[in-house]
Amino acid sequence: MAPHMNSSTSQVALRLWPGVVIVALQWVGRFVVPALWPQAGLFAVLGGLLGAVAVVVWWLFFSLAPWSERLGAVALMFAALAVTPRFLHVSLASAGQGVLFFVYALPLLSLMFVAWALVSRRLAPAPRWVAMAAAIVVACGGWTLVQTGGVTGGTDSDFFWRWAPTPEDRLLALADDDPIVAAGATVALSEADWPGSRRGDSWRTDQDRMGGLATG
Repeated sequence: MAPHMNSSTSQVALRLWPGVVIVALQWVGRFVVPALWPQAGLFAVLGGLLGAVAVVVWWLFFSLAPWSERLGAVALMFAALAVTPRFLHVSLASAGQGVLFFVYALPLLSLMFVAWALVSRRLAPAPRWVAMAAAIVVACGGWTLVQTGGVTGGTDSDFFWRWAPTPEDRLLALADDDPIVAAGATVALSEADWPGSRRGDSWRTDQDRMGGLATG
């Protein structure tokens, strides 16, 4: 059977349903499953990354899009993913040894790309290219507007606006109002961020005591 022709663009109609299925499974696995089973967080992250790979494979080999769009879209996605980390807030750029950005950006990029393919399938080539570039840039570049305060639990991270005060900024502001309260908050934050330091101090104290008993 010959491929169905789209009468409005005189092009072969895109095969979109695999992309829709991939993104649906990707988002369910990445965000719904960990909410129900927190112990599956690592598998959810890997599923989100593999889902992005599956979207690229679908687009390149099974979408029936013109080859210029297939190759151009993949090139734009790789370029956006390569350039965006240079403009991220340092808390996000360095989080997870530089991996956290990709963990969150790839599912969003997959979703927006498939949404673009659905919405723009009847547009002329020029508007389709403009809409494609806009979807990719927004999906990746939007992360330059946020920063992260760290992992809140499991594989989830705490995001807030890039220009919002950081925890350190809030502590400094608190110090101006009440140094005693600020000192207590600083100690609490340090112990929460570095639980190993308390264990290390306790270990060294025990070692010192054992050394004193041995010499005595």
